[in-house]
Amino acid sequence: MKLEVSFRNVELTEKERDALKLRARRKFEKVARYLKDPNEAALTLTAVRHTRVADLQVKASGDQFFGAKVDDAADWVSAIDAIMNKLARTVRRRKERQRDRSQAHAGPPGDGFLRADTPDIVEDLEDEFQLWTEEVPRPNP
Repeated sequence: MKLEVSFRNVELTEKERDALKLRARRKFEKVARYLKDPNEAALTLTAVRHTRVADLQVKASGDQFFGAKVDDAADWVSAIDAIMNKLARTVRRRKERQRDRSQAHAGPPGDGFLRADTPDIVEDLEDEFQLWTEEVPRPNP
């Protein structure tokens, strides 16, 4: 897993840049747990006038590609946090969809009706049928 952090039009000291890179790497490690073999990631922090823009692109194994962008962050720390949260949501959603699809196709195809193929179900249904067919005594007028 390789995270490349680059800065464009940003005036920060070397110490501030290192702190932001460290924060981004730590946040990305948490998100990378959901990914299957993340190969490389590129985080670009850009200052455009008075706004801070963060753009993240992640390439994982196979043909998986994830991207996220945050345009309106108050500061660089909130930009990094917001973009990592957005990426985590996206990755988690895709993983849940894949899991749901695989579980949906795991069982035999059914039509949605209950089958009375087993003796237990047949006995339960017979008991219920007898309850329904009992006559209820009527009061004499």
